[in-house]
Amino acid sequence: MFRVFGGTTPLEVVERYSRTVGTTILPPEWAFSPWRWRDEVWNLPEFYDGTPNTSPFNSMVVEDILMMEALGIPCAVYVIDRPWASGRLGYGDFQFDPQRFPNATEMIAWLRERGVMPVLWIGPWVLDDHRREAVSLGYHVRKRVPFPPQAALIDFTHPEGQAWWQELLRLFLGMGVAGFKLDRGDEDVPDGLLLQGAYADGTSYREGHNLYPLWFIQAAYGALPNPEGSVLLTRAGWAGTSSFGLTWGGDTAANEWGLRNSIIAVQRAAAMNFPIWGSDVGGYVGRPSREVLARWLAFSAFTPLMLIGPMANLAPWSWAPDGVQAQVNARGYGFVPFYDEELVAITIFYAGLHDDLRPYTYAQALAAHEQGTPIVRPLVFVYPKNEYVDVWETYLYGPDLLVRPVWEPGAESVKVHIPPGRWINLWTREEVTGPTTVEVAVPRHVVPIFARGGSPLAELDLPGRWAAAQARARTRPNLGALLQAAGW
Repeated sequence: MFRVFGGTTPLEVVERYSRTVGTTILPPEWAFSPWRWRDEVWNLPEFYDGTPNTSPFNSMVVEDILMMEALGIPCAVYVIDRPWASGRLGYGDFQFDPQRFPNATEMIAWLRERGVMPVLWIGPWVLDDHRREAVSLGYHVRKRVPFPPQAALIDFTHPEGQAWWQELLRLFLGMGVAGFKLDRGDEDVPDGLLLQGAYADGTSYREGHNLYPLWFIQAAYGALPNPEGSVLLTRAGWAGTSSFGLTWGGDTAANEWGLRNSIIAVQRAAAMNFPIWGSDVGGYVGRPSREVLARWLAFSAFTPLMLIGPMANLAPWSWAPDGVQAQVNARGYGFVPFYDEELVAITIFYAGLHDDLRPYTYAQALAAHEQGTPIVRPLVFVYPKNEYVDVWETYLYGPDLLVRPVWEPGAESVKVHIPPGRWINLWTREEVTGPTTVEVAVPRHVVPIFARGGSPLAELDLPGRWAAAQARARTRPNLGALLQAAGW
């Protein structure tokens, strides 16, 4: 059985589909400010520059917050990724590891006092003592999970099992955690072919294979005491998932191909009713080159979610030259980090621009919530009578911004498709009337951005903002002074 949706434009078709399966949730406006996260968070005795960590909290969290504040890099959400607990794989129990996260409750309060919402990584399975309890009570899916070993996948169709799992989450919500990053929930789900069986409610493994990620986020949503003031960010999804949470693009390669895939993915997500989407800035697998990171920062400023990280656990102020083996682990920095002034300036510029676009993005999210209108719009969605079927490099961000992310290595200029109407190049102030194509110069800090003529966004002064970001980046913050100012 299938259903066909019609409309005068592809945009109208997507709107009708979205309203049928359920339009996106409307998150708090702060979700549209930049987020920060690292893949592994170590508590080191020193910061990247050798300054002793005299704070009572995790060194990497403190470093990120203090450096971003001092540099004027907005950050509204900090994601605490696994491993954050003790036990197996740093997720074996539902308690913060006191070695890695000393004074965790106070740290969460400190983040919130600074306007930063803490979000905690979780998976759909339990380990160690919680695994034994879930299995003894029959709250698990009766199959062997390949990864992580000896984990019990929660059966979210089991009412008592779901309630038991939700109580584990409420421990952290009571501490002040503002939401959860829901990882996995897709690759370890029974497919009903090799593994036969049924969930607690009688749904066969085959029927529930694609539904499992939806059950996962519905269960997490049910644990939230204040859904309007919280966020859920999920990797896997199914029809209806966006009614409960936001989406990120998963573990992409940290190179130009991962960036290219993400540019395509945000537009595909828009077509499938996942309008509030973001990607790991710089990719996840590996460490991006300086060029890839710069281009990814620019691209992410024009996606609904700007998720700055993990950058191989580095930061623009603690970078390493391209080609140098750079790793941060429990022993600290295995290389000599340097303050990359250009990357810092690019981060200041695009994080600030993304934050200043927050009211505009929120207005588009409201339209997505009420009407099903996607925020990112492939040109063919809006202008189907023009020859844009194969155009994916350029898209609309809301109705009034035209963006052409740069992914090609070493590009000095790129071709930009200008749709019908009057458009202003925000870098040069040149006015262009479409439909046409133009060639735009793209030094490393530039992404081609055009604003619709007559829109208030056409007044954005990008050259002035870039000059200010460069000036701000020239002075490296003194972490010792920042710690003293914080009372440590």
